[in-house]
Amino acid sequence: MQAAPWQDTTDRFRRRTGLWRHDRRLATIERQVAVRAPAADGPPVLLLSTSAQLANVTFNSTLRQLLAWGLRLGGLPVRQAWCGGGLAPCMLAAAAAPDGPPPCADCRRANARRILPGSDRWMFEAPDSDDAGKEPETAGLDFEALAALTWRGLPLGRLCLPSVAWALRRHDPASDPTGPRMLAQFIRSAARWASWMTSLLETARPRCLIAFNGHPFPEAVSLFLAGARGIPTLTYEIGYRPASAFFSRGVASEYRFDVPDRFVMTEDRERKLDGVLEARRRGQVQMGVVPFWPEISGLPADLDAAIRGHRRLASVFTNVPFDTTQWSASTVFPHMFDWLDSILTIARSAPDCLFVLRVHPDEDRPGKVSRVPVAGWLGGLGESVPVNVRLLGPSDPTSSYALIDRSDLCLVYNSTVGIEAACAGKPVVAAAATRYDAQAIAHSPQSAQAYRELVQALLEIPRLPGPETEVVARARRYLYFMLYGASLDFRRFVERVPGSDHEVGLSRFEAMDLHPDHCPEIAGVHGAILHGDDIRYGEDTI
Repeated sequence: MQAAPWQDTTDRFRRRTGLWRHDRRLATIERQVAVRAPAADGPPVLLLSTSAQLANVTFNSTLRQLLAWGLRLGGLPVRQAWCGGGLAPCMLAAAAAPDGPPPCADCRRANARRILPGSDRWMFEAPDSDDAGKEPETAGLDFEALAALTWRGLPLGRLCLPSVAWALRRHDPASDPTGPRMLAQFIRSAARWASWMTSLLETARPRCLIAFNGHPFPEAVSLFLAGARGIPTLTYEIGYRPASAFFSRGVASEYRFDVPDRFVMTEDRERKLDGVLEARRRGQVQMGVVPFWPEISGLPADLDAAIRGHRRLASVFTNVPFDTTQWSASTVFPHMFDWLDSILTIARSAPDCLFVLRVHPDEDRPGKVSRVPVAGWLGGLGESVPVNVRLLGPSDPTSSYALIDRSDLCLVYNSTVGIEAACAGKPVVAAAATRYDAQAIAHSPQSAQAYRELVQALLEIPRLPGPETEVVARARRYLYFMLYGASLDFRRFVERVPGSDHEVGLSRFEAMDLHPDHCPEIAGVHGAILHGDDIRYGEDTI
């Protein structure tokens, strides 16, 4: 339904009011922290503030400020490093305007208000003309040579590749005419950032470096430099509950964690997980504060008829192909579309089986639309697409859970839907490295040939068995801990900015609510920095 003509004006007014309220609350909490935080000496905690936002307010940028306050209240000195125009362009600016000037002035003004002086700030400013010799030479290099470029011991080409793919919204940035130019720009920016960060690390010798995500090139370069100097690092990403966060000593976007051996699923936990799964079946699915489906429906009649007309149903769940996580995940196939091409090959060899491609709902999120959508890729193959292959697009309201219920086999690239399919008693085959590899809840072939042979063999079994009871139990245990043990809940500190679908500002609270003695989430990060503790909830609290 099209919005009324006045709706955009109303939303803009509500957003401005919401951001004003956020900034007022931010200033209020900063004053309270300045009064109540104890004097802190010693090496600081360094928070990176580069790839979480431009001039907008995101969950990750708001979380960064919550961390700064909480750690200061816990007696740790905190300093924040942020871009004041020195990257030019950064990953976010390049994504917003690949061919235009970066919005450095607006971003700098906004962050000057929101990255507050109480935690001390280091700003990476635009380079002087004397800095020209501090950049690697990129002129005349093609994409492959740029991707392999190493400068002063730093693999800058490799560290910048995920950022280029993300900014161009495509898994194959080398195929884009803008790709080589953008990669060269990022490499030069990364070199300037590396020189600045090297000086900063050697001068401050931080106790710990905390960075968003781990894959954007400023963070990736900083983590590389910190690791080379023996400086502990933490990264964070959006968790699996609304307004939650996941922390890692590795790259947070890979969501690696271990379930403690002593953790068991009690009857109360089983009931709690059943409630979550039932809510997700009703469409209550979101990451951060962004809902995936505004509506959800059962299987359409034509798809139901097609399923009944085939011997087997294999549901195929894609990922967002340009997402930064895919660079480290693609260990079996070169990329997701190569995997999908193998799916089509298998479909041709099994005409009595139906293959339904369920496209990830984030593929067409406003502001983040994939430039190589699965539907476009499939449509480009024309008549070579087998007739037993169907597509459910990212905006299709058909329930993925209804599809799983009817499936004989669930094929995932590395999506977390594989965990939920295993919980539902369905056999799962993963085509890439997943966060649940170590849990033995999915088949994980180690080569493309082994993958094809396994899927074909499973489809040929007269009566395809589901996972054993122990597999379902392991999947439920892992999913519960992923939701309630490894995802730290910050809902009481944040709220969605009115008039915006994705911006997240501060809610109403008192500064001392963030003190490690009163906030288990901050206490977890505080303990990880001081004592090397795991950043998760204790088993007796979840």
